[in-house]
Amino acid sequence: MQKSDAIDDAVPAFYDRRQKWLDFVSERDGIGHAAFRVGYFLARRMNGRDKCCWFSVPEIARRIGASEGRRAVSTRTVSDGIGELEKQGLLVVVRRPGRPSTYFLRFPFE
Repeated sequence: MQKSDAIDDAVPAFYDRRQKWLDFVSERDGIGHAAFRVGYFLARRMNGRDKCCWFSVPEIARRIGASEGRRAVSTRTVSDGIGELEKQGLLVVVRRPGRPSTYFLRFPFE
């Protein structure tokens, strides 16, 4: 098996683990609505090859609060949600000054 084949085989496994993460987070005590919404947004945008995504906090706020008739979501709400997920050990954030952060899921149930 070549390295690219191994990566391709890992993609469906990541999507399965991501779904289990979403289910786990949705039922976990101590996770607020905003943190779940931010986590859901990030998780659904992670691809199976590099298993991460990168968005700025203002972009996340804009995207999760952009639906017609919905109240705007503040960058503070997004930052708090990210912090809550980090504190619960569910999200790893790599911060780089002047660039969007990179987000990785943590799978504490494995």
